[in-house]
Amino acid sequence: MKVKSIAIRGAMFPIIVAVGFGALAAIFSIALNTALFKFIEPMRKLILERSSAARKLEHRLDDLDELPQSTDRVLLAGQVVLLGYGRVGRRIAIA
Repeated sequence: MKVKSIAIRGAMFPIIVAVGFGALAAIFSIALNTALFKFIEPMRKLILERSSAARKLEHRLDDLDELPQSTDRVLLAGQVVLLGYGRVGRRIAIA
């Protein structure tokens, strides 16, 4: 790994110039991921316009399949969301 410095408005900032395939693959992956996420919604709309099967799959059968947009605060009081039920999660759940 090489460290070089660049000057921005007179101040010197060190930058790391990574050499190797791993760094190039990581940068490519980040750029590709961003492009793919921008492409998902237009592609979804196109598929729904052209495919009756996709429209049937998109249609929700149960109103409870989606979360409500608002919930009364009284219903949320005293609740905890526990993510993970491993060694630590089990201890928290018991407490």
